[in-house]
Amino acid sequence: MKLIVPKNVIGILIIVLFAAVFSPYGGYSKEKNIVDELILDLKSSDPELRRNAADVMGYMKDPRVCDLLIAAMKDKDPKVRESAASALVKKNDPRVVKLLIDALKDKDFNVRFNAITSLGKAGDASAVEPLLLIAQDDNNGMVIQAQAIFALGKIKDPRAVEPLISLLNSKDPGVRVTAVIVLGEIKDPRAVEPLITALKDKNLGGRQWYVEALAKINDRPTIEPFIVALKDNDRYVRAKAASALAQIFLQTKDRRIVQPLFNAALKDDDSDVRMSAECVLKKAEDPRVNEALITALKDNDSKVRQNAAHVLVGIKDPRAVAPLISALKDTNPMVRQFAVAALASAKDPRVVQPLINALKDNAARVRRNAAAALGYYINDPRIVKPLNDALKDTNSEVREMAETVLRKIKDPSIKVYFSLITS
Repeated sequence: MKLIVPKNVIGILIIVLFAAVFSPYGGYSKEKNIVDELILDLKSSDPELRRNAADVMGYMKDPRVCDLLIAAMKDKDPKVRESAASALVKKNDPRVVKLLIDALKDKDFNVRFNAITSLGKAGDASAVEPLLLIAQDDNNGMVIQAQAIFALGKIKDPRAVEPLISLLNSKDPGVRVTAVIVLGEIKDPRAVEPLITALKDKNLGGRQWYVEALAKINDRPTIEPFIVALKDNDRYVRAKAASALAQIFLQTKDRRIVQPLFNAALKDDDSDVRMSAECVLKKAEDPRVNEALITALKDNDSKVRQNAAHVLVGIKDPRAVAPLISALKDTNPMVRQFAVAALASAKDPRVVQPLINALKDNAARVRRNAAAALGYYINDPRIVKPLNDALKDTNSEVREMAETVLRKIKDPSIKVYFSLITS
């Protein structure tokens, strides 16, 4: 009888769990019977049966399994050897790593690939030198080289750092970027200067990964390269740099970061860059930053005014109230929209009437935001009639928001007033 083996892992686990739970003689006894069937399958002339048997044996605890998988590493069918290599890494047997290292010389691409992957998972330092030989040999091709580099990243042995740094000069961009990513994972300070040097090459592809690797190493002297990268022509590089600087600021509160990110928050074309920059500006708690943002509300460039208003959302500086009220008359509807949002949380009675006026703005999004902002002032009777009028707005979002805010009013005197004006 041939054991029918499912090809997916869930099916495999179901078989093993079923055996353990429902066996009348105990889980091991039932597993032993399954292994007996798998042994027969490993001797089958059908390579598919042999491959499936090797797959399932990776999940078996029977002491015979490891020897069987070791034998399967010499199977004439490469797919069986491939499955055996993947299964062996699950076994805590000192012979496994040596076998996987030997498999690195297999003629079949997939066997070599799986052996490399398994060595990375095993995490044994004895695999470092063989993996480095593969990673540094261009004759292996980019895919095998890259997989060897990734495996070295999982082992994280310091011996790999210098050879990986040398791969930053590889002619293959895939190999270079993989080395960069792994150097970031290993987090060895020796990689900082080579990464900074490489980052200066404006013709180098994938420079955003260099920035990200430097961020993961997070060495304080790397702040300057990130600041320089904020001016890069590549928006992905700028985004990674802004994100890195934001993380460093949150950890170190290094004030050198604030001004460059202030410029990025107001003037960068990329929303990801601005978002990271805004994160820092809102947490900087620096009065000078707020003053500069308030000044930027009058900038000749409408995009700068728009971004300044956006950053001021959530910054509760009373000095910003009057300038934001003035910004409600800006010719750019996005400036007006963000100004309304910034005024929402001001908790200043001066903002109520300007927000009521904004309910008549010609931009629907501004009117909707104004209605939502008035929800912060539900104890002010002045908001009732304008919101009631907004229930007739031509835009459904404005009407819905006005109704939502009106329903939040709980003050009995205001409710009486509302009933009077709506009767």
